[in-house]
Amino acid sequence: MLSSPTILATDNEEASIVVGQNVPFLASTASSETNLNNTFNQIDRQDVGITLRISPQISSRDFVTLKIFTEVSSVIPATLLSTLGPTTTIRTSETTAIAKDGQMIVIGGLISDDISTDETGVPFLRDLPVFGYFFRDSTDSQKKKNLLIFIVPRIIQDQFDHRDITVARRDEMEDEIAYREVYPAREEVLGSPNIDSVTEIHSAENVQKPSTIFNPVKPTAEAVKVRVSNLGSSGNSPIVVKLSPKNSTGGTFSAATSSIQPKQVSQGRALFVVLQSSAGHAAASSLPFVLDHEGQTGIIIPEESSSAARNFFQAGTEYNYRVQDGQIRLTVTGVYPSADEASSMHPGLQQWYTLSPYEVMNLGSGPWVHG
Repeated sequence: MLSSPTILATDNEEASIVVGQNVPFLASTASSETNLNNTFNQIDRQDVGITLRISPQISSRDFVTLKIFTEVSSVIPATLLSTLGPTTTIRTSETTAIAKDGQMIVIGGLISDDISTDETGVPFLRDLPVFGYFFRDSTDSQKKKNLLIFIVPRIIQDQFDHRDITVARRDEMEDEIAYREVYPAREEVLGSPNIDSVTEIHSAENVQKPSTIFNPVKPTAEAVKVRVSNLGSSGNSPIVVKLSPKNSTGGTFSAATSSIQPKQVSQGRALFVVLQSSAGHAAASSLPFVLDHEGQTGIIIPEESSSAARNFFQAGTEYNYRVQDGQIRLTVTGVYPSADEASSMHPGLQQWYTLSPYEVMNLGSGPWVHG
């Protein structure tokens, strides 16, 4: 195996990686008109080694279209001291392939067949006519090389996928450092706590300030019409105020015909779900959201979510949140249409976690599943 490079690329953006050396090559030579012995050489440097350039395009159903360019080059050792500069061998491949997320594909083999002859013998004697045959020996060698290039694309859905990949690569590096006893071990870099800084915490103030005092209910339209009649110009003149319902055709005013009705929660608003962890506060370290000292947490289902996502969480139902080392069981203690109502029922809950688009789309399949 020549190399196993890994590269991170953005959708529809080209990314490249080079593993090798930057070798100088003689480009041109110039001499001075006054002094012919004074020569000037122009040197160009080129990358020699393994080069990978890739342009990904993510399609629907977890498929990726890859534009791949690979190059494997090396310098022939016998030409390093040549006056014309070193000579390189090069093998390139350029193609476009379609692969599914996590699928390994091979884009072909670069085959080379080299035949060489090495001659050895006794100096001077091997050059004699006829008799020199008995003082020299020749060996023919043949080398066949077949270079296979394997590509494994993986789609990073969100920051949690990116964290998992980073943790896996970090663990591989730590194992390699420990096996080879490399010093220093760079624990301050590999063990940085910032690798887990992916938690999305939204305070209730960012949504609606929690309070046990409810705002007064106001009708959307004017409920009553007030007519004020001034029966005189004197300051002591009485003022008569007549009240009548809007669009009333007469009769007695009643609550049944009034336009003042209780305010209904819009189906397009965000939902606030309160859950209780059976593992208590000890499980908070492995979760992307925060549990309070009682093991409670609050999550927000965004307002643009589908009806299936809004009806996924039901009060009294148990759910499991899958983490890297297992799963955490949580029970829904309440589903509320506003932060005010949730805070009135759970006054100790101060922080909310908004579900990511990936979590909303995959409710029921992971990481949120039924218990």
